[in-house]
Amino acid sequence: LMKRTVKHLHDYCDKLGIEKKKTVTTKTTKGWWGQNKGLYQVCVERGWANPEEKHKYKVIATDTNGDILPDYSLLHLVENFPDFKNETSQLEHICSKLGCEAIITTKYHAEFAGEGIEYTWGLSKLHFRRYPLEQKDSKLRFHELVRKCISPEILTKDVVRRFSRRARSYMIAYRILE
Repeated sequence: LMKRTVKHLHDYCDKLGIEKKKTVTTKTTKGWWGQNKGLYQVCVERGWANPEEKHKYKVIATDTNGDILPDYSLLHLVENFPDFKNETSQLEHICSKLGCEAIITTKYHAEFAGEGIEYTWGLSKLHFRRYPLEQKDSKLRFHELVRKCISPEILTKDVVRRFSRRARSYMIAYRILE
């Protein structure tokens, strides 16, 4: 049966009286179970969007002049949910329990770590990765290599000052934008 053509299989079915038409016994209806909700659905469920005016809502709704319409811009509506605005991160929560404060800066910007430290670590890691695995195979050799990669021969004063200058220029730019 496996090496026959479709015509041969149809003829064989006719000979045995087997119906060739496929009949579906179960029908799968897709629902919302396990699916992500959209911004519009979340706004409707929370009472921030009117389902009768669904056609007016956009991710970023603008008028003819290009100005954002806050009542119909879904991003604007979601950003102003009280629980979204006032929610603290897990880090902030843990710090408050410990009696200290976490100052959250712009995410993913190494410049805010201060004085270009992220750039200097990056340069050190770059040098470290260039050495073969044989020079990292024992604890003693590993520590020697790390000391070498963070030594003043690699991280010279000029390099550190250049990284610091770059970080400060980014910090100034971010402060101007605030």
